[in-house]
Amino acid sequence: MQTIIDRRDGSADRSYTQRLLSGGVEAIARKIMEEAGELVESAQHLDARRSALPPEALNELSQFPEESTRKELGTTAHFVHETADLLYHLWVMLAKHHVPLEWVRQELDRRAGVSGLDEKSNRPRA
Repeated sequence: MQTIIDRRDGSADRSYTQRLLSGGVEAIARKIMEEAGELVESAQHLDARRSALPPEALNELSQFPEESTRKELGTTAHFVHETADLLYHLWVMLAKHHVPLEWVRQELDRRAGVSGLDEKSNRPRA
């Protein structure tokens, strides 16, 4: 997150982060939606692979992923890669609006111990 903030506040000529930020909410949102779709797709492929494996082979999918398999569909490495991409773009959106990641953690802490169903039902209606 600090690197993203540094890019936001700096003048790096060749910064993907700064290019995203200069594209505004629309550019960042497009990437978030794209990366969310890729994460869901990777989760589906991983789930299909897991369901096709015998139970004794599932442990190998739970090991820290190898760099060489990060683009191979159906691997934990690919799922982790896509998760990192989505988180990065979410953090860029936070940085765009000068919202510290700590505030998100605090919001999650506030919700701890409250059923998600209860929390959702208690939200004000729009």
